[in-house]
Amino acid sequence: MSTPTATLKSFSEYSFTPLVDTPPVDDKHQFDVAIERLRHGARKFVNLSLDERIALARSMQQGYLKISERSVATACKAKGITLGTPQEGEEWALGPWAIVRNLRLVCEQLTSLKKTGNTRIGKIGKTIDDNLCVRVFPASAVDGMLFKGVTIDVHVQKGVTADLMAHSRAHFYKRPDHDGSVVLVLGAGNLAMLPVLDVITKMFNEGKVCILKMNPVNAYIGPFIEEAFASAIDQGFLAVVYGGEEEGKYLVKHDGIDEIHITSL
Repeated sequence: MSTPTATLKSFSEYSFTPLVDTPPVDDKHQFDVAIERLRHGARKFVNLSLDERIALARSMQQGYLKISERSVATACKAKGITLGTPQEGEEWALGPWAIVRNLRLVCEQLTSLKKTGNTRIGKIGKTIDDNLCVRVFPASAVDGMLFKGVTIDVHVQKGVTADLMAHSRAHFYKRPDHDGSVVLVLGAGNLAMLPVLDVITKMFNEGKVCILKMNPVNAYIGPFIEEAFASAIDQGFLAVVYGGEEEGKYLVKHDGIDEIHITSL
């Protein structure tokens, strides 16, 4: 009896029939124009003041609030989810809720950095093996109310002291290690929050501008990101582009890209 074998297909061999409209694939010229604009924006972005960064994060948060209901409805349609079911709740939790909350935390930490010279962390304690641990959740009274009784501690590696943690936090803001950088974020997965949180991290934690390439599976999310984050796009701090495997290859090899980030969960 012969042994059955499986043949793995490449991503490009699979076909997708989206249940919602998706933006057309961008061409190489559009990529070139977007990257050139980002390179100019990167030099400006790296020198923004804390007040300007806080204002930008708040505008992005308000923008996502405005599109949240429509984005969830579209995600449900794309996945065949009936509105009003628990599955719709998952789309809210893994989309707008996570993104808006993350931007709120960004604003709070940037405000703390402005007032105290450092980001805020929770209570520091000790583990049973005498290493440091830090209470990171709840991060606010709102978190404590929504998730009553839930706490999260991060156990720190051996040898890390409280002084070292204080020195190393907010590294970009204390000791910038670049004068403007363009990151290609290859947005994967079918959860709205994944590529967006990657962009927020790169922009506000590391001071880098981003070109976010949506893949065919999640491309329908792109127009909502563009609308919500219009303030960042208008200033040359973010670009959202579309395409599959061939477009990804072109962007990965582009001379204007300084760093590549792959979305993962």
